[in-house]
Amino acid sequence: MVTTVSTYPTEEQRDRWRERAEELGMTQSDLVASMVEAGLKASEGFEPGVGMDETEADLREQRNELREELERERARVADLEERVYRGERCEAERFVSENPGCSHSELINHLQSTVPGRMDRLTEGLVADETPDGGEGWYLPGDEGTGGGSSAPYVAGTGLPIEGDR
Repeated sequence: MVTTVSTYPTEEQRDRWRERAEELGMTQSDLVASMVEAGLKASEGFEPGVGMDETEADLREQRNELREELERERARVADLEERVYRGERCEAERFVSENPGCSHSELINHLQSTVPGRMDRLTEGLVADETPDGGEGWYLPGDEGTGGGSSAPYVAGTGLPIEGDR
């Protein structure tokens, strides 16, 4: 059952309420009712900022959704880390299988000397661009440097920009 309650704000208050209601996408009546409820709850130890449309159940649901999203992102990061580790590990295993009994320094030298051949795979999705100080750097797409670079494509097998594209 809806009950009517009247209030007589000043013109200044009415304008302020109207603007705030528009910002929040609410009617003025809904804004006034929400603010009165929030004020009553605040006086009972309720935290301001949680309107009457956000019940405890709503907040729990939002929390659970954010937890699920966080877990998905953590799993994605773990998968990407595993793919990088597995790729490097596979290269080490391949070398050792082709060179049984190789020394530690031989394995390290091999891995270091073959990194350029794996750079395209390792840098897939990254952008090489000019840094603000005129050097070169790697960026995520959309975060390219501000030095005037062109988000140049890579030279196959090197992961470096193609000369002349800058």
